[in-house]
Amino acid sequence: MTTGKKENDRPEAEAYESVTPESPASEIPQESEDAPEDAPASEPDELETLRAENESLRDEFLRAKAEAENARKRAQTEITNARRFAVEGFAGELLNVRDSLDLARAVDLNEGDSVVERVVEGLELTLRQLDSVFERFSVYEIVLKTPKITPHY
Repeated sequence: MTTGKKENDRPEAEAYESVTPESPASEIPQESEDAPEDAPASEPDELETLRAENESLRDEFLRAKAEAENARKRAQTEITNARRFAVEGFAGELLNVRDSLDLARAVDLNEGDSVVERVVEGLELTLRQLDSVFERFSVYEIVLKTPKITPHY
């Protein structure tokens, strides 16, 4: 049994010895001497790489910032134009209604009953035209559920 214990002790010692490096001690300082020599040579390259990356990121940031500012200005211009042209479009459509009313006003009602009937028919068409303009521009009549409002109340 004692021989078994010695054999068990021996492989542990061999395992411990195999973990330690078998290279000479003189090689280790050479590796550490090589590392400092490479480090100063790589630092300027790394510094230049970082500067180039920094400049690239700065350029991307400035471009993104300019693009956002341009988008904001375009949106503001579009809003201004939409307001301006919405009023112009509505006014242009109302001019057609006005032209129809001018034609109705120019009719001589003394010519007979047929003329009056045509004027009434023309006014009905003009009202339909006006309703169509209002509908196109989302202008709707508000129907009151209470009696008319009197300003003297």
